[in-house]
Amino acid sequence: GVLPSGVRVAEGTVPGETDGSISYFSRGTLRRGESGTGLEPALEVPYGSEFGSSDRVGVGWDVRSGTVFFTCNGTMMGLAASEYGLD
Repeated sequence: GVLPSGVRVAEGTVPGETDGSISYFSRGTLRRGESGTGLEPALEVPYGSEFGSSDRVGVGWDVRSGTVFFTCNGTMMGLAASEYGLD
């Protein structure tokens, strides 16, 4: 998962449940901690493919555009977020 600088994950939670964080889960979902949207704190949507312990998952961050994406076994799973640019 991805956490912006200075964001701490509360005990008993994982990235994707904390405001401003994002995670790719093995069941093939993307979870985003959102605030101020009127949605539940953790918004989970279908994303990429399911993966297991023998798969290799990566994360990419384009600093200039602020985009984040995940990969599974070297295949890009698609754009995960676009608001993680440097301030």
